[in-house]
Amino acid sequence: MTRYLRMIGFAILITLVPAVVLAGCSLPFGDDDASGNDEASAAGGSDTPGVVLDEPYPAPDFTLITHEGEPFRLSDHQDQVFGIFFGYTGCPDICPLTLGFMAHAAEELGPDSEDVTFLLITVDPERDDPERLERYISRVDAPIIGLTGERDVLEQVWNDYDIYVERQERDDGSYLVDHSGQVWLIAPNGELTMFTPMGADGDDLTGAIRWLLDREG
Repeated sequence: MTRYLRMIGFAILITLVPAVVLAGCSLPFGDDDASGNDEASAAGGSDTPGVVLDEPYPAPDFTLITHEGEPFRLSDHQDQVFGIFFGYTGCPDICPLTLGFMAHAAEELGPDSEDVTFLLITVDPERDDPERLERYISRVDAPIIGLTGERDVLEQVWNDYDIYVERQERDDGSYLVDHSGQVWLIAPNGELTMFTPMGADGDDLTGAIRWLLDREG
């Protein structure tokens, strides 16, 4: 049994989610409200996993707070692949599923997973403090760093990475957060190079990461 199937509670949660919630919690990359659709919609060759930017560029830098309460500045970390996903701990569907894909990729990559780090950047800073993020990602056997911060700082990061975020209030006083579902991939040279779109699975993510690692090798 692979690691991502052993996540405590995640698989059970997914099977209980009504279809209407699955359709409403997360939006795919390229929503009309996103800011960088044209540049990021360019694909590489048909044999390339994921969607490759025509002109990769330095990944927008940011400083956020990790699930351990420490500052994390992206530009301080080099020479590895980063997979960046934007989600939140209260997400009922695409977020736990994507974290499972990350665990699957880490297992499939074997020793090469040491050159990969996944970042989960929250779209719900009001609830996702470091302690909550730590409990969430501890359910997954993968090299994941949870990141949070002040809303104004996060809003800039969401904008820089073309992430749609919209809070949806519910009748019972709770809320969900609609958000983009792609995983951005940063090459070891620090360039934002490609993404796996919503709908891609763990094998797709593994293939995209291998493509980046092989290209750098």
